[in-house]
Amino acid sequence: MEMDTAYYFASAEDKLSSSRQAHWDPNAPGCFGVSQDDGTFRYCTPDGGSECFQLFTSSAQLLLPEAAATDEVGLRPAPVGTPWSQWNFVPGQAGALLFAHRDSDQLLQTCVPAGAVLDASATSVPASRVWLCREAMYTSPLTALAVSANGARGGVGQRDGSLAFWPLSPTAAHRAAAVFPGAHRGPITALALLCDSLPEHQLQLSVAVSGSVDQTLCVWDLNAAAPLHRIVVGDASALSSPLCFLGLHLLAPGAAAAAHRAEPCVLVLAGSAAGRCEAWSLAASTAPQRAACWQGGSASPVLELELDTASESVLAVGGGGGGGCP
Repeated sequence: MEMDTAYYFASAEDKLSSSRQAHWDPNAPGCFGVSQDDGTFRYCTPDGGSECFQLFTSSAQLLLPEAAATDEVGLRPAPVGTPWSQWNFVPGQAGALLFAHRDSDQLLQTCVPAGAVLDASATSVPASRVWLCREAMYTSPLTALAVSANGARGGVGQRDGSLAFWPLSPTAAHRAAAVFPGAHRGPITALALLCDSLPEHQLQLSVAVSGSVDQTLCVWDLNAAAPLHRIVVGDASALSSPLCFLGLHLLAPGAAAAAHRAEPCVLVLAGSAAGRCEAWSLAASTAPQRAACWQGGSASPVLELELDTASESVLAVGGGGGGGCP
């Protein structure tokens, strides 16, 4: 469910600014986006080109070509300089973006203009409308955002520890969001979704994992809208370090990373703001088991943990560099 807003997403002055978050565009190989501290968004292409976009609060210049030539300040579009705290592309929906402003409880959706114009005249501005996503009513600012790799589901975490998940497919029948108020005792700092299947094992999964400053991982069954596991991570020396990265991988029996498993399992990768990394194995017949834990080369936040199933290795990328773990 979406509601139109007064915002428009349009080409902006090309200027350098510090980067906040970067993501590959799953719908355009080799392309990626970068959100910046001044509220702008840069879209980059494989040929080395890029274009800068920004939100504007006035639609006058964007919709009316004659307004572009006026000197009336009231008709000029006002750029929004608030940085995005969270954002992501939506797989399967070309150019689609979900994002939230810093300290905002609103989830917004737009599309990279990619040359589309609202008016064919020479003075028109390439722009996209911006919608307010209303799949759930959020009770506090959004602090985490995740989209499944197949674009089937999205989810957000909030400052008050609450969570909400909903179907993203535009062709899916509308279903109410799965909402978990107070899921954690503190702000949600990391979130990941997995919607995958192993047909040979008659397994269809829709799960999520959330992390918080309360040093717990919570695993959720999205089909049943119910909690599955609560896992305490870290140790006494890491209690002040919140989780900042989570990843989920579905492993079939016999895969190198699940060689000792006789049944499918989900591998949870977790990284903290102090560089601590953990891997947990989840299977239907057993309680969660910690498969590995290690400290990164520096006490900097873990930005990414990537699994190589063939070598049973995990690549960790941190704010101060990267490292590997068997």
